[in-house]
Amino acid sequence: MKKHIGGYKLNRDSEARLALMKNLVYSLIEHEAIVTTKIKAKAVTPIFEKMITRAKVDSIQNRRMIQAYVQENDLVKKLFTVIAPLYKEVKGGYTKLTLIGNRRGDNAPLVRLSLTKKSVATTEGKKVASTEADKETKKAAKISAVVPEVVKATKAAPKLVKRTGKRGDK
Repeated sequence: MKKHIGGYKLNRDSEARLALMKNLVYSLIEHEAIVTTKIKAKAVTPIFEKMITRAKVDSIQNRRMIQAYVQENDLVKKLFTVIAPLYKEVKGGYTKLTLIGNRRGDNAPLVRLSLTKKSVATTEGKKVASTEADKETKKAAKISAVVPEVVKATKAAPKLVKRTGKRGDK
């Protein structure tokens, strides 16, 4: 009997699998959305969601535990200062999978793995002789530097080729 078998092997040895997961997490922190295969996205989702849960409480211990996995200071800083504050009141479900279609070469199902809330950087207005109302709006823009944006799901792309099961139908 096979017991306690979990996780995804992804046809890789343990070192290559760890490198793949780290690179997917790095890209997800940096770009806040990635396009990958369905199985890879399902494999990296629990790792990334546990990181966000840990990053919601900014302590030295949590920073060190995330720094042990994500070994780039800029990405750790972005995770703690930009991404985690968006989810302070949320208890889970930080990522979502959106089906895109199938890859052309090997027909693998592709998905977009993205955060449910996006960070939006506000731009400061032009420097012009302003009135008091303009000064108040500029102060409000400086204070609210990070505004969460809810991302709506898109429809999945239709299948382009109908497979008949015969040899040579490409």
